[in-house]
Amino acid sequence: NINNITIAGNEIHGAMNSEGISIYGIGTSPVNNVRIISNRIHDLALRGEIEAMPINGNVSNFQIIGNSGYKLQNLFIDVIGGEEKGPSGRDQPFGGTIAYNFADGVSSKSNPNYNSYSAAGIYSDGGRDLNIYGNYIRNSDFGIEIASEHAGIDSSNVRAHGNILERSAVAWVKLGYVGGVQNSVVNNNLVIGDSINKIEREGQIGADVYVRANDSTSDRNKVSKLPAEIMALLK
Repeated sequence: NINNITIAGNEIHGAMNSEGISIYGIGTSPVNNVRIISNRIHDLALRGEIEAMPINGNVSNFQIIGNSGYKLQNLFIDVIGGEEKGPSGRDQPFGGTIAYNFADGVSSKSNPNYNSYSAAGIYSDGGRDLNIYGNYIRNSDFGIEIASEHAGIDSSNVRAHGNILERSAVAWVKLGYVGGVQNSVVNNNLVIGDSINKIEREGQIGADVYVRANDSTSDRNKVSKLPAEIMALLK
């Protein structure tokens, strides 16, 4: 019964083979009401399959707001289900808000365990009931990824809206993988420096998954309209 946790205002950098901030829900009761707010995580050598900020297993009602991650050799924010960190049937984070975070230079290309472009700024890897909005992700392999690496665990009921995705190396959004994605929408995002059609799809993608009403421009200096979610923050 771990509840009501706030991790805020920290700077984490320079570590080798170590996650920055991680929440693991391993019990039958979820780790509940977690707030990760306004932390800076940068210059981490994330070798192997570790990430900068994983939320893994039986975790509920979490908020990841106003954090920045840059110069990272693997994923920045990763919501993970299906890795058997939580008990059977409860091994999936749910009810999360990921908003107003900044990511720059998130790439696994220099990671010797990958040597390829496979890291996302924000990744739902089998999470459900997630609201992802108002984030600014640039110079990452993928901007936002909604998928699952485990059969039988889908990312579901995920909404990614009002984000800015700039100069993604592979695709500004990736959908699906070994598991899949269901009942999700990617809409009203602004794509800078990439084609609006630069989308990667793989594996099981439900008929109720939509990518629509997104805008694109070739250069940030040509941006004439920001997403409503960003404008609300400015106001």
